Amino acid sequence: MGLNHVAVSNVGAFNQDLAAFVDQNNIDFISYTNAKFEYVQPLEPFKGFHVIRDPRDIVVSAYFSHLRTHPIKGWSELVEFRDRSTQSLKMKD
Repeated sequence: MGLNHVAVSNVGAFNQDLAAFVDQNNIDFISYTNAKFEYVQPLEPFKGFHVIRDPRDIVVSAYFSHLRTHPIKGWSELVEFRDRSTQSLKMKD
């Protein structure tokens, strides 16, 4: 389609001025996760939509991410969670 797409997830990515960022970069389509209305409102008129994840997917994703990929430095509760979860998984085998 030839559209200029940019993805941003925080206000620092566009220096707290989304309208100027879009204009200066000739953006046709922007993905703004966790968008704040105060930054989106000056873009009017615009078309927008919300993507809503299934809460069950969030729970499963969080479980495995905490089990395997989150850093544990300074997070003793996560170390304990991993130990309990790993033992529980071994018992089921």
